[in-house]
Amino acid sequence: MKIELGYKSERFEVNKETIKEFYLLENRRRLKEDKVLSMKSNLRAGIHFESPIVINQLSKKRVIDGQHRITAMQRIIKEQPDIKIIILLVSYKDKTMDEERQIFHRWNSGSRQTREDYLMMFESEIPLIKMVKNFPMEVSVYHEKGKLQFKVLVSSYLAARDNVIGGTHGTPEDFIEYCKELGRNDYNFMDEFWQGYKIHICNSIESKNVFCTGAFIKGLIYIYYWNQDNKKFFWERVKNRVSQNEKIIMLSKTGGRTAIEMITKIMSEEMSRGYKEEFIIEPRNRAIPEGSKEAKKRGKETVKKLLKTFGGVKPLTNKQINENLRKIGANDEENEDIETDEEYDPSNLEVDDDDNLEDS
Repeated sequence: MKIELGYKSERFEVNKETIKEFYLLENRRRLKEDKVLSMKSNLRAGIHFESPIVINQLSKKRVIDGQHRITAMQRIIKEQPDIKIIILLVSYKDKTMDEERQIFHRWNSGSRQTREDYLMMFESEIPLIKMVKNFPMEVSVYHEKGKLQFKVLVSSYLAARDNVIGGTHGTPEDFIEYCKELGRNDYNFMDEFWQGYKIHICNSIESKNVFCTGAFIKGLIYIYYWNQDNKKFFWERVKNRVSQNEKIIMLSKTGGRTAIEMITKIMSEEMSRGYKEEFIIEPRNRAIPEGSKEAKKRGKETVKKLLKTFGGVKPLTNKQINENLRKIGANDEENEDIETDEEYDPSNLEVDDDDNLEDS
């Protein structure tokens, strides 16, 4: 058997004419200006970057990997029109956008891709990115002064919705899949919360404002999500109680999962103290829509608990599952008996583990 390469490689001369053949994709990683300047300075000094440019050959050479190098060459050619740079060109042909992403990931498997990089790559497949163009706060995929970062917007909402205080949702790839599933109802909740935030807390995101940190926002949106019945009291108590609390202010500057958990707990206590209406941090009496992502996640968590408790190696029958659910107290209104007689194989289920999401 002979396995062929999916691309061809060749020496290619870049000059003032051939540089026009390259097309930079808008949804690739954000250009790092210092990196471009460093490459340009090296080229001016006669030092080559010695790494291939990866392209998809269509009507033009769509740059899959090498945007910083192409940009540096564009700039040096403007300064020195007669310069000629020999590069190693790796060419794929007639690839789709999905295939381009796979190729990009393959060539960059040794370098760390951030959530922001992945968001730019999959921007066209995430409806929420288009929706937030009319958001109460200015939103940006990358960290920009005065703007709410998209990953903070989404991760704070997901942590509240999925009842994971201070948590996040796995790898950058996992995060993208969650983002793809967010729709109009999710947007409406975020829009409502951030309208209140803008009116009562801060008109824009300010880097030195403690109430604009990821830790403070995650705690606040968690309380808001789980206390929809008390919304009319929410912002008043945030202003009167939460914004004056020195512990919350100190912890908001610290950040991290533990700080977020403590912030959320203190917020709940301060907003409830002395009032009839309580602001809870433990969800209760909540109906989970059948077939929803959250219901599926609950099912996975239950299976995970079963496997840990009973060491399930062989497939369990539905009767065994129901019996085990009762033993661990999981068979309640949210876990009704499984009525079919088909065997259920928990080994086919994937279980997600949450990692921390670093806030800017």
